[in-house]
Amino acid sequence: MSVHAMGRAVRVGASEAVLSDLQSLEFRGKYQGPPRVEADLLGHVLLVSDGESELLLIVLDLLELWEPWMQRFKAAIRRATGIPEDRQVVLCNHIHSSANSEGVAEVALAWRLAPAVEQAREQLAPANVAFARRDLGAGWTLRRRFEIDSLETFCVMFNDDCRVEGDRLEISGQVAKHLADKGVDASVWSGHGSKQYCDPAVDSRLELISFAGRQGDPIATIVRFPAHAVITSHVWIGNTLYPDFIGELRQVFGREVGGKVLFVQGPMGDVKPLQQEYGFDSAAEYGRRLGREAVALAETLDFAPLEAAGLAMQRVPLPLRPEYFITASQRANQKGNLLRQADEARDPVERLKLLRQAEVLDWVDFFLVKKEIMVTRQMVAERAFPAMVSAWRFNDVRLAGLPGEIFGATGRRLVEQVGGERLMVAELADGYIGYLSPSEEYGTGGYEDTSCVLARGADRRLIDAAADALKAV
Repeated sequence: MSVHAMGRAVRVGASEAVLSDLQSLEFRGKYQGPPRVEADLLGHVLLVSDGESELLLIVLDLLELWEPWMQRFKAAIRRATGIPEDRQVVLCNHIHSSANSEGVAEVALAWRLAPAVEQAREQLAPANVAFARRDLGAGWTLRRRFEIDSLETFCVMFNDDCRVEGDRLEISGQVAKHLADKGVDASVWSGHGSKQYCDPAVDSRLELISFAGRQGDPIATIVRFPAHAVITSHVWIGNTLYPDFIGELRQVFGREVGGKVLFVQGPMGDVKPLQQEYGFDSAAEYGRRLGREAVALAETLDFAPLEAAGLAMQRVPLPLRPEYFITASQRANQKGNLLRQADEARDPVERLKLLRQAEVLDWVDFFLVKKEIMVTRQMVAERAFPAMVSAWRFNDVRLAGLPGEIFGATGRRLVEQVGGERLMVAELADGYIGYLSPSEEYGTGGYEDTSCVLARGADRRLIDAAADALKAV
């Protein structure tokens, strides 16, 4: 574990850069040529310095940050700015109308951000810091994983065959279609023929960490809220770049409060925004609403002089699921046997379980062959995924960074383990481990669970490592 502490003359600066022209969506396999830019995608930097050393927080308007790419990008940032890799934390905000790191050249991106880092250096100033939190409650997000009795868990990804009813999303039509697609008579489901709704999200907290100059002039605010940025997914808007609801939120907050606005995702692996329609107008309206909530929350900020800051980072090897250690021919044979058994199964619970196991093998082939950039041969040889956790401290305010897409319950477990009165938990930091299926949901099904590349219990190992980093900082 690396730990860097600052206890005197702490200063803060922030800046941003436009990234749109560096991005390509061709890697998604269905687009050719440069994407249209509906609104610019940005990269934000927050620089903390004590005059002798610097700590750098980067937030990128990207979808995902693959692990091998992340190492190369941090090395390029070091060459461009002089800031060592173990003093950099890089997050993305999972915008689905953006590229993942496969669609961006890391060296070009680093040199695009270098002037922003230099501008933040020029603007370094003694700062005050404040933290605020408000639970927004119903009407904003939903838990998109729905338990179909004891049959399996299903992911309500989009709103096909669904209807928004007040603060709830009615999903019976989509669930019935899912069962039919799996060859299961929907009448075996106790909810068949009646209205069924997604549960509320476990975490609907809006949080701010804000920095201002000693005279009150705004420097930057980290805004955290857990919600998949899918309202303008490329599924809906095609080969177009757009910052989803995040862009409008930043504009509202920046206009009303001031300073740079760094949006980070809370644990939202099982969370979707509540809205009926998709597209630019829906994303902008959602962002304006959330921005107004953030502005109202900012009015409660109680600033104090920033007298101490620090960063702890720890790499933790997470176990890969066992299906990654069998050969391609073994996977093919195993999948064939599972599908034959599923066709013969009379019990719908058994049929769905066998189909889930076959789906896991499909995902293993996908990541080992089509997306080898995520699960590399070296990881398979070492039987582990090298994840990184980070922990920042600003006086008594803390920010934890977790890699990949974390479920709300997992984030809450970290808060409970270390005490979270002034703790912000963010995800998609310093690499992408995919979805992290909680131990209690492992094997229950749904897109998030079957695509998980990690073994059961990886969530607990990750949270323990994050707790250690938070204690060390």
